[in-house]
Amino acid sequence: MKEIQKALRLLPDAVRPFAVERMMLIIPPSYRRKLANRYSLDSMASMESVNTVSVENERKSIDDLLILAGSEVKLEFFSTFSTFLTDQGYWYGLGKAYIGSDWLGRYPADWKKDLFTVSKPQRELLMNPSDLETFDALPNSCTIYRSVSRREERSDEFGISWSLSRTVAEFFAFNYVRRTRSETMSIKEITVPRQEIVAYFDRRAEREVIYIPLK
Repeated sequence: MKEIQKALRLLPDAVRPFAVERMMLIIPPSYRRKLANRYSLDSMASMESVNTVSVENERKSIDDLLILAGSEVKLEFFSTFSTFLTDQGYWYGLGKAYIGSDWLGRYPADWKKDLFTVSKPQRELLMNPSDLETFDALPNSCTIYRSVSRREERSDEFGISWSLSRTVAEFFAFNYVRRTRSETMSIKEITVPRQEIVAYFDRRAEREVIYIPLK
């Protein structure tokens, strides 16, 4: 219940009842009666006996939940209920939450790395078919680019979001509206092994790759 309460606190009050109803479809049966009673959802209590949820219904519930959260908290919101998902649902939801998020630089890099490196099968479900096709065709080594601050450059500790396009990195370095204008930005260019790239996203036309070095 703590995870659910934390998730609901990230949402506007007006949409919380609907969020609870959607969560009833993905949480374990043992939680459903407690949740229905806590939020006076007598009509949903009968779901206590439903032991399985189809892939389609799980994905629809994830979509319905994520649309309720603002882009600035969407990834955090997903993380609060992700423990209740199947392996397939986890990767599908992570991909949706990540792509729908903004201002991710305020979250610790290690937290984001952990989300993408959990020991669950079918990580390819992060990507839609078009992105997966590009991901599968990546060469054995890739040159990638990232907009970095002077502080990040000095620390030699970089975030997970990179791009195959230098032009995209330059946009985030010099034109992105949420960048602090007092920061001195530059472009970091590195060539990395293909196996250290865990996902490719182009749904925002950024040719983004998730780069996590092997330990």
